[in-house]
Amino acid sequence: MRPPTGLPSAPTALDPRVLQVWRTTSLLALPVYAALVTAIARWRALPWSTSAVLGLALAALLVLVARWRDGVRYRRWRWHLDDVAVVLRHGGLVQHDTTIPRFRLQHVDVTRGPLERRAGLARVVLHVAGDGEHTVPGLALETADALRDALIGGLHAQWTAERDADAAHEVPDDPPHDDVIDRPAVRAPRADDARTEPRW
Repeated sequence: MRPPTGLPSAPTALDPRVLQVWRTTSLLALPVYAALVTAIARWRALPWSTSAVLGLALAALLVLVARWRDGVRYRRWRWHLDDVAVVLRHGGLVQHDTTIPRFRLQHVDVTRGPLERRAGLARVVLHVAGDGEHTVPGLALETADALRDALIGGLHAQWTAERDADAAHEVPDDPPHDDVIDRPAVRAPRADDARTEPRW
C-alpha cells in the first residue's frame, strides 16, 4: 500500500540510473589515480615507462574495485516513507538502518550534480536536529520533489499544530480591577493662580 503522496511505504530500491552515475564518477577518477601512482613510482626512482604502466595498472584495478563497490552499494540501498518517519537502509560490509522521525527534521534540500542532471536524477538531503544530515541519493527528479513536498507539508502541519496548542494555553492578561476609582486629574498650580490682596 502506498501513502497518499504516491511515495513508497515499503522498502524500495534507488532508481537504477544512479548506478551508471556512480560508475561514471569512479571512471572519471582514473586519471587522478594513475597520476598519483606514477608520481609515487617516479619518487622511488623507477623509469618513466615502468612508472606509467604501474600507474595505469593500479588505477584500473582501483576503478574495478570501485565499480564492484558501487554495485554492492546499489543493491543494498533501500528507503521508504511512513506516517512518522523516513527509513533508510544502506551500507557495504557494515549495514546501516536509520529511522528519521519527521518531527526532528529542520529542513529538506533537493540537490543535483552535473551527472545527476544529465540522468534526470536528484538527491534529497535531510537536515535533522541534533544528528546532522542524511542523504537519499538516486531518486528520479519527480520522486525527489514529491518527497521534499511531503516532508515540508508535514513540517508545516506540525508547526501549525504547535502554534495552535501554544495559543490555547496562553494566560490572558490581568483584567483591570473594579476597585480602581477614576479620579479627576489634578492640575499643577501655576504662577498666575496666586490671589491678589483686595485694596481698601
